[in-house]
This record gives sequence, C-alpha cells and structure tokens, in this order.
Amino acid sequence: MQASLLSSRTHMPVVLAWIVLLASTGCGGSDPLSSPETQGPVRSFRYLPAADVEAYIAVTRSTISALNRVRDEFGAITTGWTSDKVTAYWTRQFTANLMKRAEDLQSRVKSIRPEAPELLDIHMAYEEAVAAYLEAFQQFLDQMDIATPQSVEDVNVMLYRGNYLMDRYQLRLGNLLGQPVTF
Repeated sequence: MQASLLSSRTHMPVVLAWIVLLASTGCGGSDPLSSPETQGPVRSFRYLPAADVEAYIAVTRSTISALNRVRDEFGAITTGWTSDKVTAYWTRQFTANLMKRAEDLQSRVKSIRPEAPELLDIHMAYEEAVAAYLEAFQQFLDQMDIATPQSVEDVNVMLYRGNYLMDRYQLRLGNLLGQPVTF
C-alpha cells in the first residue's frame, strides 16, 4: 500500500502539468475573430437618433409643400390644355414657368442632403422623384404640338414613377423613424 501511494504522489505533478497545459491551450487561439466559424463580414450598428430624423423631416416639409404645389399646378395646366380652355401658347408659357420653379425646387432638395448615410440613401429617392417630375414636365412641353396617345402615356408613366418614388421615400423614412410619415 505504501508503494502505490508513493507512485501516485510521484505521478501527481505530471498529471497536474498535463491538465494545466491542456486547459491553457483550449481549442484554438485566443482571438475569436481568427477562428474559422466566425469568419465573414463584420456587422456594425449605426445609431441615428429619432431627433435627427425628425429634424430632417422638418427641413424637408417646406420642399414637399412646394413639390405638391408644382404637381397640382401641372394638373391644372394639363386639364386646361386637354379641355381646350387654355391655348397652346399659354399652356407652353405656364409649363415653362412651372419648370423654372421645379428646377429651383430640385436645387433646394439637393441643398438639404443629409450627412447621415442612412438618411442620405433615403433622401436620394426624393431627388429621383423630383427629377422624374421634371422629366415628365419637359416631355409634356416637347410633345404638345404633336401629342399622340403614346406620348401622353409616356408623360403619365414618368409622373407615375415620380409618385412611386415619393411613396417609397415616405415609406422608407417612416420605417427608419418607426412610425408612418406622410407629407
């Protein structure tokens, strides 16, 4: 019995050394990003305060009201032209004046581009919508003298694209804020 106790005491430091060695090496390196299971894109979270989004919306409201006036005026111009209540000359004049205001609006919309990447991405849809409306107004002006059903439909498609982009803009802005946004 004495012999077995003596031999277990002499092997005890060797066994403890192996346990310490295995425990300290673990299953891999000490850097969790270098292990093959966690390789891939590193995701980051960006924080955008709701106050920043609300401030952006407040700045945008004035341009939105100007855009709504431009769209309403275009509707009145085309209604007068299609009903023959307004001559082609005056329709051109009204549309040319409208385009000047729409170009000014486009400059204002570009001047309020936000710095936050999340808002900037959403804001670009707004700029695209204004550009689509301008394109529609120009198309209308260009085709007034030789209007065909197809050319009128082309103008309507451009207007629809502008409306779609505005709806998408409001939806994405509302998703970012966490509540519906309507202008």
